[in-house]
Amino acid sequence: MNGSGRVQGSGFRVQDSGVRRLGMRRQKVARGGYTLIEVLVVISINSILLAVALTLLGLLLKSERHGRRHYEQTRSVLRLANDLRDAAANADQAESDVGGAILRLRLPGERAVEFTRDEDRIRRVEHQGAAVVRREAYHVDGLSGVRFLVSADKLISVELNVNGESADPWRIDARLAGLRPAAK
Repeated sequence: MNGSGRVQGSGFRVQDSGVRRLGMRRQKVARGGYTLIEVLVVISINSILLAVALTLLGLLLKSERHGRRHYEQTRSVLRLANDLRDAAANADQAESDVGGAILRLRLPGERAVEFTRDEDRIRRVEHQGAAVVRREAYHVDGLSGVRFLVSADKLISVELNVNGESADPWRIDARLAGLRPAAK
């Protein structure tokens, strides 16, 4: 070995980091990172999962809105049925106009209750003489028709056509109590 760090005639050189053959390519050092392809695959998989999750979330919210609207409509029709049956149970007389658009119930003590249709809701107005005592509205989505019927056997029927389903209307029936004997 001479002073330059070279071993004579062998083609090797001694260095601090080890021995290396002259003229050979430098070898790759293993790194701890990811390749561009691996990162792109992970990003695309995450994008697909996010798209599926957002689609499912949108469907879930739509279903929730539909369920809430159906619940509110059912609750409103139930309130209408209960109020109609309560008014009919206390009524002495019931009449509807020729087309069945208005129902009037006469209650004892100069009280009267009137049911009418107003666009997508049914209105209930209670009168005490000439004064209005109470107003109430029953909202029904897609209400396309209402018909109030009073039969000869004291049966009151309300037919609600919802969303144009005239072949299968919703029906609420109530029975009139009739005339009561005078209080003693």
